[in-house]
Amino acid sequence: MEFASVGVKAISGSDRCEASAAFIGESYEESSKELNEVDLSQQDLILTMDRTQRGYVVSASPGARSRIFTMIEVVQLLDFITGPDMALDAASGREIAETSDYEFDQVPPLPDDSLGRWKWLLAELDAWRGQIPVGSNPDPTSLIDIPDPHDHQEDLHANFLSVVNESVEGFIRAITEVMSR
Repeated sequence: MEFASVGVKAISGSDRCEASAAFIGESYEESSKELNEVDLSQQDLILTMDRTQRGYVVSASPGARSRIFTMIEVVQLLDFITGPDMALDAASGREIAETSDYEFDQVPPLPDDSLGRWKWLLAELDAWRGQIPVGSNPDPTSLIDIPDPHDHQEDLHANFLSVVNESVEGFIRAITEVMSR
């Protein structure tokens, strides 16, 4: 897998955030890149920090809408898809408990090859979008946004990086589960 990082508010060529580098203990060798420097049609999956950024990216590339998620949204979907008695189990041919609240008859079988599994997972992410509960918070939509530490008066870098780190770990866990079946 290849990853790239661009910003919807980035100014090409400017230095990256020094506060973030201090928190993770590394400096960045590359300078910032703007969203328009990347051909979004060539990306399999596009992750944003919040719904505002997601909307901006969808506006910039409407054809990529099915591949654009917030980071937390994609991890919540991945947790659902790879959870016990969920879509991955159905796709793997495992028996699903009759008490399941979801219908998995339309879930295609899990392919044998890595590329096929990746494409299967991308299709399932889009298929399950908007169909799963996102938590018990009174305002569940707030659960899919990671606040940009640069948009606030107080320093949110530590919280931001903690949530990003948890999300990346969840992403890796789910991808590993799909690829290892």
